[in-house]
Amino acid sequence: MNQRASIQVSIRPAVAADRPALVGLMAELQEYERRMEADRAPGREIAQGHFAYLEGVVERQRGAIFVAADGAQPVGFAVCFVEAHEHGDLHVVAEQRRYGFISDLFVAAPYRAQGVGARLVAAAEAHLRAQGLTSVHISFLARNVNAEAAYRKLGYSPYMVTYAKRLKTYSKRLAER
Repeated sequence: MNQRASIQVSIRPAVAADRPALVGLMAELQEYERRMEADRAPGREIAQGHFAYLEGVVERQRGAIFVAADGAQPVGFAVCFVEAHEHGDLHVVAEQRRYGFISDLFVAAPYRAQGVGARLVAAAEAHLRAQGLTSVHISFLARNVNAEAAYRKLGYSPYMVTYAKRLKTYSKRLAER
């Protein structure tokens, strides 16, 4: 993939015809994350169901799915939606209790490091800004140093850090970590 080819990648809202390709990209994302975290289920087993779950969240929570397409072929996607602190959860100032969340972002390997992910994030941010939101959260696996660097470059900074500890080992794969 050369720099010239990446210019041909367009960013647009997902349409129904994109779904099979997006499910395939979801499986790739899951496999990418499985290389970093042993608790990730195989992509081919969860991609269809997880993508359906995200479609439901997007519909219920004023979200959107954006596609990076090389011609008609999806080569990346971003999923975003509106989140809110629970009623009565007052520890955050009122104007920040509703915020945007980018839950999933993936760009196929040949298209990475060419600004495609940044353009997907920009589309998600524009959608969330149009919802009247003033902040966006994004999360990633702690071992995904490429994502961390990319998000920092886009102006994101650490907000809340979550640590995990396994209390019980569920599989040999987890025990090896």
